[in-house]
Amino acid sequence: MVEFVHDGQVRPWSQRDELRWRQLVILPYPVALVRGMRGQKSGFGVAHDEAAGTLTLTSMAEPTATHVLALERPAADEMILRGPIAGGTVMVRLQRLDTEHGPLMTRGFRWVIEDGFG
Repeated sequence: MVEFVHDGQVRPWSQRDELRWRQLVILPYPVALVRGMRGQKSGFGVAHDEAAGTLTLTSMAEPTATHVLALERPAADEMILRGPIAGGTVMVRLQRLDTEHGPLMTRGFRWVIEDGFG
């Protein structure tokens, strides 16, 4: 999460902020997870309409709560969402994390068996 603006007010990185997002994870199937600064998680159904340039988030906890956000892609690894959510209007600037080349994926994995086969 690079920047989070709610109703025109920049929300700085603070673990006490209950409104600001820490992370948005869009999974391969149509589900997104928003993780807040205090660790809270909210699940959403997600639909991307490329022609309209929107991303629709539907709350899993409250299926009638649907948020249609304008989606911009200024760069291949950057996304900007704008629209009504969290009781106001947000502008969220996100930067993609490369999970394929992170330490867990590149260093290999070995099973460790502390007790031998008896």
